[in-house]
Amino acid sequence: MSNSNVSKTKSKIIKCYKCKQTGHYRNPCNSFDKDSEKKKFCERKQTNAFSAVLLNGSFSKNDWYIDSGASAHLTANEHWLKNISVEHPIKEIVVANKEKVSVKCSGDVSITTLTDNFEYDVIVEGVLCVPSLTTNLISVSQLIAKGNKVQFTNSRCDIYNRSGELVGTALLLNGVYKLRMPESLMAAAMDSNYIWHTWPCQQ
Repeated sequence: MSNSNVSKTKSKIIKCYKCKQTGHYRNPCNSFDKDSEKKKFCERKQTNAFSAVLLNGSFSKNDWYIDSGASAHLTANEHWLKNISVEHPIKEIVVANKEKVSVKCSGDVSITTLTDNFEYDVIVEGVLCVPSLTTNLISVSQLIAKGNKVQFTNSRCDIYNRSGELVGTALLLNGVYKLRMPESLMAAAMDSNYIWHTWPCQQ
């Protein structure tokens, strides 16, 4: 047997730190791409989800409800909108039961709220129009994001503007908070001229 030296080469083993498999690095890893897409989808679903209870039951398209699960103000009534735009960033809403509903357009909506014996005329800006909804939703997160205060109790929800004034009240009915609105013009009216910049949709 020959005593000649035999050269041996040792292959370098590469390992992906993402999927823990050998043969490739992290950057081209398919597992990484899939996880990233899944994460983006989950963030989108979480961002746009709202309370499932408002998908069912007897709700009126003339009413507004305060919803802590909604990330955008939503209406089912396109004819309420002013300054309508079809160039909005959100094209669909993923609701709490994972159902997807289409957003038709966006715009501003005038609402008259009732607090104690006073009426306040306010403008809700950047409302998304989703015709398939059973009612209309005010987003708590959007109110708070712009400096308003939303205070919940066992039976009601009070909304204060940045000046500390009570400008909206919702009463707890069947598990949801319904915004108080005047049924007639008999109550003492106060034209506050407030533009609720605190009620825009998410951009």
